[in-house]
Amino acid sequence: MMSLTKLLIDFLKSWTNKIALLVLKIYRFFISPFTGGQCRFEPSCSVYAENAFHVHSPLFAFYLTIKRLARCHPWGGQGYDPVPKTFRKETENGH
Repeated sequence: MMSLTKLLIDFLKSWTNKIALLVLKIYRFFISPFTGGQCRFEPSCSVYAENAFHVHSPLFAFYLTIKRLARCHPWGGQGYDPVPKTFRKETENGH
């Protein structure tokens, strides 16, 4: 039998994800068309955020999204940058 605490946590995670995904849809339909396609990364930041919320917990997805948005400036890089499938601390040599 599942504990009440686990059920409550799962419920909160589910609703947090639904709210985040709704905010992303609102952004895509009402704000993004006026800002133009200026994204330096593939996938775009809003698609990246959506993927992060589908793959990870709400807290970690929010962290990944903020981290990605912080790199969205002329000196922040560009190119293909998918959502990591697992949490892994990056090291200097990439292993």
